[in-house]
Amino acid sequence: MWFYHRAYPYAISDFQQEQEKIVPEQDEAVAALKAGKRPTTFPFKVIRDVKTDKLIGEIKIFPSQEHPPSEEVWELSYILHPEHQGRGIARAAVHESMEWARAMLGVKKLEAYVQPRNRPSTKLMDKLSFTLLDTITGPWPEEKGGGMSTAARYMKEL
Repeated sequence: MWFYHRAYPYAISDFQQEQEKIVPEQDEAVAALKAGKRPTTFPFKVIRDVKTDKLIGEIKIFPSQEHPPSEEVWELSYILHPEHQGRGIARAAVHESMEWARAMLGVKKLEAYVQPRNRPSTKLMDKLSFTLLDTITGPWPEEKGGGMSTAARYMKEL
């Protein structure tokens, strides 16, 4: 589950670690598109402020490792800087990304894990008509404070 790896709140050091993985994945997907092939991952990862061109968040859609490939379930993860929340930016980015993934990657099922205490994300799942399936509680990594963490699992058929 992606939520196990992503801290909430999300620190700059967490973002920097994630960027080291994103760039090669993005390059591979863009190369596939340029070659006229279907990419195996979502190539658009960055959410930028259109006025300043500054990075304000990220979004990822990737094959789920929680399901067998035959089920064709993909996962959605996103983060938006708190200064930019509440303005519809995440909703627009997630909506457009879902549409692109459906049309270009053939994504049929999209799953998202949201920490229930992250109210902006639980509200976004509701607004985008994701269905709450269940909640999962598991150990939280020691480097992120340890203990247990709970995630709500959502699904949407595209």
